[in-house]
Amino acid sequence: MKTQAQIAQIAPDEATRARALAQITGGVDRTDRMVRQLLDMTAAENPVGASDLPKQDGARILAEVAEGLSGLAAARGVVLVLGESALPWRTTQAALLAPALRNLMENAILASPPGGRVEARLDQQGDRVRFSVLDRGPGIGEADRPRATERFWRGPTSPSGQGSGLGLAIVTAATARMGGELRLSPRDGGGEQAEILLPATA
Repeated sequence: MKTQAQIAQIAPDEATRARALAQITGGVDRTDRMVRQLLDMTAAENPVGASDLPKQDGARILAEVAEGLSGLAAARGVVLVLGESALPWRTTQAALLAPALRNLMENAILASPPGGRVEARLDQQGDRVRFSVLDRGPGIGEADRPRATERFWRGPTSPSGQGSGLGLAIVTAATARMGGELRLSPRDGGGEQAEILLPATA
Protein backbone atom coordinates (compact mmCIF):
# COMPACT_ATOMS: atom_id res chain seq x y z
CA MET A 1 0.00 0.00 0.00
CA LYS A 2 2.89 2.34 0.78
CA THR A 3 4.35 1.69 -2.67
CA GLN A 4 1.02 2.41 -4.34
CA ALA A 5 0.69 5.63 -2.32
CA GLN A 6 4.10 6.72 -3.60
CA ILE A 7 3.05 5.89 -7.16
CA ALA A 8 -0.11 7.96 -6.72
CA GLN A 9 1.97 10.91 -5.50
CA ILE A 10 4.28 10.94 -8.54
CA ALA A 11 1.78 9.65 -11.11
CA PRO A 12 2.34 11.34 -14.48
CA ASP A 13 -1.33 11.09 -15.43
CA GLU A 14 -4.79 10.60 -13.93
CA ALA A 15 -5.14 6.99 -15.14
CA THR A 16 -1.96 5.90 -13.32
CA ARG A 17 -3.07 7.74 -10.19
CA ALA A 18 -6.51 6.11 -10.32
CA ARG A 19 -5.00 2.62 -10.64
CA ALA A 20 -2.72 3.25 -7.67
CA LEU A 21 -5.60 4.52 -5.54
CA ALA A 22 -7.69 1.48 -6.50
CA GLN A 23 -4.82 -0.78 -5.37
CA ILE A 24 -4.65 1.10 -2.07
CA THR A 25 -8.39 0.69 -1.54
CA GLY A 26 -8.18 -3.03 -2.23
CA GLY A 27 -5.24 -3.37 0.13
CA VAL A 28 -7.08 -1.58 2.91
CA ASP A 29 -10.11 -3.85 2.41
CA ARG A 30 -7.96 -7.00 2.58
CA THR A 31 -6.10 -5.76 5.65
CA ASP A 32 -9.34 -4.80 7.36
CA ARG A 33 -10.79 -8.26 6.76
CA MET A 34 -7.66 -10.03 8.01
CA VAL A 35 -7.48 -7.97 11.21
CA ARG A 36 -11.18 -8.57 11.84
CA GLN A 37 -10.74 -12.30 11.29
CA LEU A 38 -7.77 -12.45 13.65
CA LEU A 39 -9.88 -10.72 16.31
CA ASP A 40 -12.76 -13.13 15.59
CA MET A 41 -10.41 -16.10 16.01
CA THR A 42 -9.14 -14.75 19.32
CA ALA A 43 -12.70 -14.24 20.53
CA ALA A 44 -13.70 -17.75 19.45
CA GLU A 45 -10.79 -19.30 21.31
CA ASN A 46 -11.17 -17.12 24.43
CA PRO A 47 -14.90 -16.43 24.82
CA VAL A 48 -16.30 -14.50 27.75
CA GLY A 49 -18.79 -16.21 30.03
CA ALA A 50 -22.23 -16.09 28.45
CA SER A 51 -24.40 -17.14 31.38
CA ASP A 52 -25.23 -13.57 32.39
CA LEU A 53 -25.58 -12.15 28.87
CA PRO A 54 -29.05 -11.36 27.48
CA LYS A 55 -30.49 -13.79 24.98
CA GLN A 56 -30.78 -12.60 21.40
CA ASP A 57 -33.04 -13.85 18.63
CA GLY A 58 -31.25 -16.13 16.16
CA ALA A 59 -33.22 -14.96 13.13
CA ARG A 60 -32.43 -11.34 14.00
CA ILE A 61 -28.72 -12.09 14.30
CA LEU A 62 -28.81 -13.69 10.85
CA ALA A 63 -30.68 -10.71 9.40
CA GLU A 64 -28.25 -8.20 10.90
CA VAL A 65 -25.26 -10.08 9.51
CA ALA A 66 -26.89 -10.20 6.06
CA GLU A 67 -27.62 -6.47 6.22
CA GLY A 68 -23.99 -5.76 7.10
CA LEU A 69 -22.82 -7.66 4.02
CA SER A 70 -25.35 -6.17 1.60
CA GLY A 71 -22.79 -3.62 0.39
CA LEU A 72 -20.21 -6.28 -0.42
CA ALA A 73 -22.84 -8.34 -2.25
CA ALA A 74 -23.97 -5.34 -4.28
CA ALA A 75 -20.39 -4.39 -5.16
CA ARG A 76 -19.77 -7.88 -6.52
CA GLY A 77 -23.11 -8.10 -8.33
CA VAL A 78 -24.34 -10.91 -6.09
CA VAL A 79 -27.91 -11.23 -4.83
CA LEU A 80 -28.12 -12.03 -1.11
CA VAL A 81 -31.43 -13.68 -0.22
CA LEU A 82 -32.52 -14.17 3.38
CA GLY A 83 -35.14 -16.83 4.01
CA GLU A 84 -37.99 -15.95 6.34
CA SER A 85 -37.99 -17.71 9.69
CA ALA A 86 -40.39 -17.63 12.61
CA LEU A 87 -38.29 -20.06 14.66
CA PRO A 88 -38.32 -18.76 18.26
CA TRP A 89 -34.69 -19.64 19.03
CA ARG A 90 -32.60 -17.37 21.22
CA THR A 91 -28.99 -17.52 22.37
CA THR A 92 -26.58 -15.78 24.73
CA GLN A 93 -23.75 -16.57 22.29
CA ALA A 94 -24.35 -13.81 19.73
CA ALA A 95 -20.70 -12.74 20.07
CA LEU A 96 -19.69 -16.13 18.65
CA LEU A 97 -22.60 -16.77 16.30
CA ALA A 98 -22.50 -13.45 14.42
CA PRO A 99 -18.83 -13.72 13.34
CA ALA A 100 -19.36 -17.34 12.33
CA LEU A 101 -22.32 -16.43 10.13
CA ARG A 102 -20.52 -13.40 8.72
CA ASN A 103 -17.56 -15.50 7.63
CA LEU A 104 -19.79 -18.09 5.95
CA MET A 105 -21.79 -15.45 4.08
CA GLU A 106 -18.70 -13.46 3.16
CA ASN A 107 -17.04 -16.58 1.75
CA ALA A 108 -20.17 -17.40 -0.24
CA ILE A 109 -20.38 -13.89 -1.69
CA LEU A 110 -16.71 -13.82 -2.66
CA ALA A 111 -16.99 -17.28 -4.25
CA SER A 112 -20.08 -16.38 -6.29
CA PRO A 113 -19.88 -15.16 -9.89
CA PRO A 114 -21.44 -11.81 -10.85
CA GLY A 115 -25.18 -12.30 -11.03
CA GLY A 116 -24.93 -15.20 -8.58
CA ARG A 117 -27.29 -15.79 -5.68
CA VAL A 118 -26.39 -16.51 -2.05
CA GLU A 119 -29.14 -17.84 0.21
CA ALA A 120 -29.12 -17.79 4.01
CA ARG A 121 -31.79 -19.22 6.27
CA LEU A 122 -32.59 -20.57 9.73
CA ASP A 123 -34.70 -23.65 10.45
CA GLN A 124 -34.87 -26.58 12.83
CA GLN A 125 -33.59 -30.09 12.20
CA GLY A 126 -34.63 -32.51 14.92
CA ASP A 127 -33.20 -31.36 18.25
CA ARG A 128 -30.91 -28.81 16.61
CA VAL A 129 -31.32 -25.47 14.90
CA ARG A 130 -29.65 -25.05 11.53
CA PHE A 131 -28.20 -21.93 9.95
CA SER A 132 -27.60 -22.58 6.23
CA VAL A 133 -25.63 -20.56 3.68
CA LEU A 134 -25.80 -21.72 0.05
CA ASP A 135 -24.03 -20.42 -3.03
CA ARG A 136 -23.44 -21.32 -6.69
CA GLY A 137 -19.69 -20.80 -6.69
CA PRO A 138 -17.07 -23.42 -7.61
CA GLY A 139 -17.49 -25.21 -4.29
CA ILE A 140 -14.81 -27.09 -2.36
CA GLY A 141 -13.08 -29.88 -4.25
CA GLU A 142 -13.41 -33.31 -2.67
CA ALA A 143 -9.63 -33.61 -2.33
CA ASP A 144 -9.57 -30.28 -0.47
CA ARG A 145 -12.39 -30.93 2.01
CA PRO A 146 -10.18 -32.49 4.73
CA ARG A 147 -8.14 -29.26 4.83
CA ALA A 148 -10.88 -26.71 4.25
CA THR A 149 -11.14 -25.66 7.91
CA GLU A 150 -7.39 -25.47 8.57
CA ARG A 151 -6.01 -22.07 9.51
CA PHE A 152 -4.50 -20.04 6.68
CA TRP A 153 -5.24 -22.75 4.12
CA ARG A 154 -6.69 -21.57 0.84
CA GLY A 155 -7.88 -23.96 -1.82
CA PRO A 156 -7.23 -23.65 -5.54
CA THR A 157 -10.75 -22.29 -6.09
CA SER A 158 -10.26 -19.38 -3.66
CA PRO A 159 -10.68 -16.04 -5.43
CA SER A 160 -7.28 -14.56 -6.27
CA GLY A 161 -6.21 -11.97 -3.72
CA GLN A 162 -9.23 -12.61 -1.50
CA GLY A 163 -9.29 -14.00 2.00
CA SER A 164 -6.70 -15.09 4.51
CA GLY A 165 -7.62 -18.74 4.93
CA LEU A 166 -9.10 -18.04 8.38
CA GLY A 167 -12.83 -17.86 7.64
CA LEU A 168 -13.80 -21.51 8.03
CA ALA A 169 -11.33 -22.00 10.90
CA ILE A 170 -13.14 -19.21 12.77
CA VAL A 171 -16.53 -20.79 12.06
CA THR A 172 -15.29 -24.18 13.28
CA ALA A 173 -13.85 -22.77 16.52
CA ALA A 174 -16.90 -20.61 17.28
CA THR A 175 -19.36 -23.40 16.51
CA ALA A 176 -17.48 -25.85 18.73
CA ARG A 177 -17.58 -23.33 21.59
CA MET A 178 -21.36 -23.19 21.19
CA GLY A 179 -21.65 -26.96 21.39
CA GLY A 180 -22.45 -27.39 17.71
CA GLU A 181 -20.79 -28.37 14.46
CA LEU A 182 -20.03 -26.98 11.03
CA ARG A 183 -21.11 -29.13 8.11
CA LEU A 184 -19.88 -28.48 4.55
CA SER A 185 -21.28 -30.31 1.55
CA PRO A 186 -21.65 -29.92 -2.23
CA ARG A 187 -24.88 -28.23 -3.19
CA ASP A 188 -27.21 -29.97 -5.59
CA GLY A 189 -26.82 -28.33 -8.97
CA GLY A 190 -23.41 -26.88 -8.13
CA GLY A 191 -21.96 -24.69 -5.43
CA GLU A 192 -21.49 -25.18 -1.71
CA GLN A 193 -23.83 -25.65 1.24
CA ALA A 194 -22.52 -24.65 4.66
CA GLU A 195 -24.53 -25.43 7.80
CA ILE A 196 -24.05 -24.47 11.42
CA LEU A 197 -25.91 -26.94 13.63
CA LEU A 198 -26.54 -25.90 17.24
CA PRO A 199 -28.50 -27.37 20.16
CA ALA A 200 -32.10 -26.18 20.03
CA THR A 201 -32.01 -25.70 23.79
CA ALA A 202 -29.17 -23.15 23.67
